[in-house]
Amino acid sequence: MTGEIYAVKSVNGNVVTLNQPLLRDYKLSETIKFEVYRPVQMHIKNIRLEDTGASMSHHGLVMQYCKDSSVTNSWFNECGFGAICLYSCFNVIVNNNEIYNSVRPNSGYGINVASGTAFVNIDHNHIENCRHAITGNSAELKSLSRNVSIADNTLIGANITGSNVVDAHADTINFVVTRNKIYPQITSETLYYCTFLEYRSPQELPFYFAFSDGTQQSTFSNNEVFGGYGGIFSRGAVGNGVHVYENNTFNDMLGNMYEGGNGTDETLIIRNNTQNSGTRGVIFPFNGGFKNIAISKNTFSNLSHQGVYQKFLINGINLDISENTFENLGREGIYIDGNSLKNGAVKIQNNILTDVNTSNSSSGITVKNVKNPDISGNKIFKNTIVPVAAFFGSPNSGKAH
Repeated sequence: MTGEIYAVKSVNGNVVTLNQPLLRDYKLSETIKFEVYRPVQMHIKNIRLEDTGASMSHHGLVMQYCKDSSVTNSWFNECGFGAICLYSCFNVIVNNNEIYNSVRPNSGYGINVASGTAFVNIDHNHIENCRHAITGNSAELKSLSRNVSIADNTLIGANITGSNVVDAHADTINFVVTRNKIYPQITSETLYYCTFLEYRSPQELPFYFAFSDGTQQSTFSNNEVFGGYGGIFSRGAVGNGVHVYENNTFNDMLGNMYEGGNGTDETLIIRNNTQNSGTRGVIFPFNGGFKNIAISKNTFSNLSHQGVYQKFLINGINLDISENTFENLGREGIYIDGNSLKNGAVKIQNNILTDVNTSNSSSGITVKNVKNPDISGNKIFKNTIVPVAAFFGSPNSGKAH
């Protein structure tokens, strides 16, 4: 069964009350068990750790069964497997640290939140050249980590395979990622594959994202992303998940702002983001989807392809694309193909499309194989060059326009 870490709130006879309800229901017939850990409290600060190799199998600092603990004002370099690794910990603060050069293949973590660790605040750190600057993971591949807050960090990626800057495996309940500056990398290999691959496939080719999201619940908000291939990649659905991506800016990307992955999930909300370059804004290239999708008040500009591109892959999708701005796109603003599946309510309303490709549709919106779509209030414009007329005269006789 999945493992979960809780604090004991009280004990009354044979009744043990935990600090939170269990994430899962367990039947006695399933031969469940619990284990009691008597945690230690550790406060580690002002240390400097120089390890022996960025790709070695070394841990820099391991904390296990620690409660109400912290790692602050410290410096780590060349801890190949991971610089700060938290296993089965509870209520830990990691802030004001510098971490460099953890690039061991298939690991390489700046901060590893693992094995059921719960309630972690990671803030005001500088993490650079790690395969994952921050990851949600599990040593024994069964425990569920949860309540991880990642805020106000500077996170600079690496350029080895799989280097998504913030990465949550599908054994992570929830991440909140906010107000960070995130720098995924671009390599010559990335440019090479982009020349002939229409879609980014398979995953482990050198396409690096700011956030690879395998959580059940996530919020990615108010972040600034600079460069890299893409912004957010959904790496698989845990089920009944709700994912909110809002108020972010994506600068100088090569690929897509958001890519849907595999599996069926519940709710996707993408709102009030700004993307100023790339291939597409939102795309679902793999075998998955969401039952409810809302894409609203975003600005997608200077893209070689569409702003939103979706072929339905599951039945019953409710899709709302509203109040977005699409400008200077090589293809349509919106392309939706119902793929002969049963759809729910599909609304495309009040979007502004400026200088988008109209070769397939004069409105800049293509919708096909969708039953009863509500398409209304959308406006399409072409920028025109207005000549500037110089006005010559005395300073008080008029203005130049």
